Amino acid sequence: MGNSHWPDGARPVRLPARAEGAAKSWIKALHAVTPDAAADARSKGAALDGVFLERAGTYALQPGVLLVAYDKVGDAATVTLYKVIDNDDDPLAAVKTWTNKQGIIGAAMLNGIAAQAKKAKGGLPRIGGLAYITIAKPPPPSNTRAEECHLCYRTVPAGQGILNRVGNRTRVQHSPDCPPSPPQRNSYEQDCRRCGQLVPAGVGILSRSGPYAPWDVTHDGDCPPKPTAPATAAAAVRHNAKPGTCTDCLQNVPTGAGELHGGPGTWSVTHHGPCPPHPLNPDGAPTWKITSSDSPTHGFREEGWAAGTVFRATLWNVPAEELPAADTPGYARVDEQRVTFIAVAVAFDSHREQDYDDEEWYTYLTTIVRAATPEEAAPVLAAEAKRAHRAELARRVEALLTVSKYKLATDANYPSSEELQGVAFGAKVPIPTSVAGRDYPTTVHVNHDAGLVWTWIHNGLDGDDWSDNNARNGIAVSHPLTDERRELIADLYAEYDNAATLATEIGAPAAEVAAVLDAGWSGQQIRDARRLFRLDEPGDGTALAARTPDQWRQAGWWEPSWYHNRKFGPADAARLADAGVSPGEAAGRGGTTEEILTARPPHIPADATRILILPPEGHHGHYLRPLAAMTVEQMTQRLTHSPELWKWRLQADAGPRPVHVTSGWQVWDDDAVTLTHWIHDRPSHTEENGTMPRIVYDDDPAWPQAFTADGERLIGLLLGARNARDVFGPDKLHWLQVARDAETTREQVDEKRRDRYRNGCGATLYRHTITRPGQPPEHLWHLAEDEWHHGEDADATVTYSLYRDEPGARAAYRAVELH
Repeated sequence: MGNSHWPDGARPVRLPARAEGAAKSWIKALHAVTPDAAADARSKGAALDGVFLERAGTYALQPGVLLVAYDKVGDAATVTLYKVIDNDDDPLAAVKTWTNKQGIIGAAMLNGIAAQAKKAKGGLPRIGGLAYITIAKPPPPSNTRAEECHLCYRTVPAGQGILNRVGNRTRVQHSPDCPPSPPQRNSYEQDCRRCGQLVPAGVGILSRSGPYAPWDVTHDGDCPPKPTAPATAAAAVRHNAKPGTCTDCLQNVPTGAGELHGGPGTWSVTHHGPCPPHPLNPDGAPTWKITSSDSPTHGFREEGWAAGTVFRATLWNVPAEELPAADTPGYARVDEQRVTFIAVAVAFDSHREQDYDDEEWYTYLTTIVRAATPEEAAPVLAAEAKRAHRAELARRVEALLTVSKYKLATDANYPSSEELQGVAFGAKVPIPTSVAGRDYPTTVHVNHDAGLVWTWIHNGLDGDDWSDNNARNGIAVSHPLTDERRELIADLYAEYDNAATLATEIGAPAAEVAAVLDAGWSGQQIRDARRLFRLDEPGDGTALAARTPDQWRQAGWWEPSWYHNRKFGPADAARLADAGVSPGEAAGRGGTTEEILTARPPHIPADATRILILPPEGHHGHYLRPLAAMTVEQMTQRLTHSPELWKWRLQADAGPRPVHVTSGWQVWDDDAVTLTHWIHDRPSHTEENGTMPRIVYDDDPAWPQAFTADGERLIGLLLGARNARDVFGPDKLHWLQVARDAETTREQVDEKRRDRYRNGCGATLYRHTITRPGQPPEHLWHLAEDEWHHGEDADATVTYSLYRDEPGARAAYRAVELH
């Protein structure tokens, strides 16, 4: 390591070697002494903050560096404090030495070291970048006692290993390498992979080709010769009493047509005699059985394929003479134990079994496959080639463009936010999802006129860095449009913006997509149009391409954030556009195209003074609350801009006028009460509806106000009660009169609660006292019940009932059960 990396004034310093016979030895460059770090410890070594160095090593150290050396010989410890001095011949000076018979760094030692550290002006030099100051390391010392190797966890005899520093600890390891591990034995009887004979527990050798491959058992050494089975009398065949699945061919075995094997809890069935041919393998081509399971012995792999599926199969540990032919479609050898090829599943079975070792139930999937014909394999091989081509495109995108905040292309540029003002990114370029991401995808744009390729990387999450630039919750990065990038963009368009790919992506017939592409539309324009236009019927593509995207935009039919569920056929959309009907108006009017074109808002009589728009019969809900207005002009303007209300019920009365108005309820001079949203002439916040009278959710002092503030709160309380029909309904005129001059006070009378972890409920009883000039006080009892739950939405509900008499209120309060 060159001295250009050394700290200023540093010089080579060779550190003292470990003491002869030391069982434990270390040396540390001291940064600070922090007694609190070892306040409760018997040995105070933890209070010495610094960097461990190698004994007998040579380092580039500055004058003023303090070194603490520790050696434990027998039970006693020796601690020596060294200081690096400005002397090229002998740069290391011993400051003081302490000994401790108990083998610890005592308080007196710590105080002495701290006193020397305080003498350093400006603090002790800090050691940073240990690799840059290391000049030479001594050979690692041998272990003086038998210890466990930190690599293989087997015992290393004294003197046969080396000491190696791992973090802040000295560890023992074998030298030069750990000896090979002993073979892993089978814990229960299994069939040998080579000869198929039973291998008793504990005498076979386990092996597998990978961390998720199944374990195989082989004999330790050569397999024994197979014994010749003596001739025996044929055993009686036991036939199946109900249908089952043959364990050999995975086909159905009718009742009485199979042979039972095993015993209670392990019964299995096979065909009596040869298995019938598979319907998907009528020629009797060679087959292989693939088994997987979610059990630990199978590597937690669940893989199964329904009969008729064509896929890439992998075979494990199949004898060479039983492997598929080398010219089988897709044939390839993965490693010594695995081969892969394109296969057809001819039979499939799934069943559950209990593992007797851990007593858990697992799913076992078995598939019988044959080699696919070239015609059957062609779609799978084509899909693999497409995936490989797209993977290569993804690699090129990552190599040529900045698609991540953490990997910048060599010629990329981060314009400032001011430089981005008015910049045109250009046409969007499709890129693989594997590169773009799904939740907040990176997008690529090309501006041929400016000769730039832009990438937009999402940067709107908590903790994101905004120092580069700010382009709509993202970072914009520009790249020169080089020939290599131009070729990449052309390849991306060819791969993702062809008719077949687009048709699959947007769910439309390829012929309709092709018609739009042939008219000069880009793939991104077709994707955008799909949000608004139907493209499913014959002729939809031609009708859509009859206008350019700019012409659709000028007609008001190109909304960038279309959110309605309805999609319009392009031919119908053209008729609506010619009639001046926007997509939002069309969706609001509903019905067929003819009904949309002929729909008109309901007529409101000119003399109406109370105008209500009520939801259709049978429709209820918070978002279907009626609307009310007091002038024909207000309601007419609202209906003109809200075609979704044209099918609602209109109630227009001449004569009644409001005497008290709030945003949620109104009282009229004929003593009618309406629970509606109030429409007012305040300007809308949306540009689209400019002068449309909007629903108001906060009260306006200019509205008619016949009640006192307390009276308004009283009426609101009565109307919101669960039993409003019983309390307010029969005495409506009384309460409307009370509200004109009432003053109210509320006091809590009683309360009970039950709080649990993350949820709870309660009940509270209030008494409202109502006073009026010249009238005796009146009481209204208020029972509120609440329930809360701190889940994802932190839900809380509060309901209440009102009572005119105290006994009824207290009885209801006592009846509330807290669960």
